[in-house]
Amino acid sequence: KYPEYLDSFIEYENQHFICAYNMSIMRREIFDEYCEFLFGVLTEIESFYINLYDRRDRYLGFLAENLTSVFIIKNRDRYVNAIVKLIPEMK
Repeated sequence: KYPEYLDSFIEYENQHFICAYNMSIMRREIFDEYCEFLFGVLTEIESFYINLYDRRDRYLGFLAENLTSVFIIKNRDRYVNAIVKLIPEMK
């Protein structure tokens, strides 16, 4: 559905980066673009897998976390990103 994201998806699959928890702060125009991409993909996936996946309670959330990371990778040259670590390291 979004072939322009293919290279970013492949890059994401070959590294150790994830923007988990589906939480972001962004300007409205970026949010609208993000939602168009995210829910465009999730709607297609949900309609295809509705009866096939065992974790119906959470699988779209897991997928959304991955798609958020792909969106950030794809748009890293257009927008400034700051990843904030919320949990202090345990020693």
